[in-house]
Amino acid sequence: MKALILAAGFGTRLEQSYRNYHGEYKQQLEEWVAGKPKGLVIIRGKPVVQYQLEQLLHAGFTQNNIFVHTNALYYSQYLAWATSAGIPESNIFNNQVADNEHRLGAIGDLRYALQRIGKDDFIVMASDTSPIVSACCRKN
Repeated sequence: MKALILAAGFGTRLEQSYRNYHGEYKQQLEEWVAGKPKGLVIIRGKPVVQYQLEQLLHAGFTQNNIFVHTNALYYSQYLAWATSAGIPESNIFNNQVADNEHRLGAIGDLRYALQRIGKDDFIVMASDTSPIVSACCRKN
């Protein structure tokens, strides 16, 4: 079985949120998120996507069966993270889209990814902060 992490968004809502924030932590917030995809924003010492990787490894997946699909803008950042995490470079690919106006959308990205990894059994995870933050950041 394969695992696919969809990470081809451009973080437009995240960028809008930190640009509209005017509290005392504005500079720190901008340092944390500016120029980064949501999945690589650090939460409690790790990028969000690292929590997903850990969940997949705990479920029995190996790095050789984990794939990351991103876009042209964030490809190099995801490639650096993934290879440092032991995911083969060939398992990281992008849809060649460089801006939000030309994005494929979740279904288009899923179709693109399936052309790359095949239609074997697989699990899909979205590289986004909303479902992961609540799971990874609860106090024990």
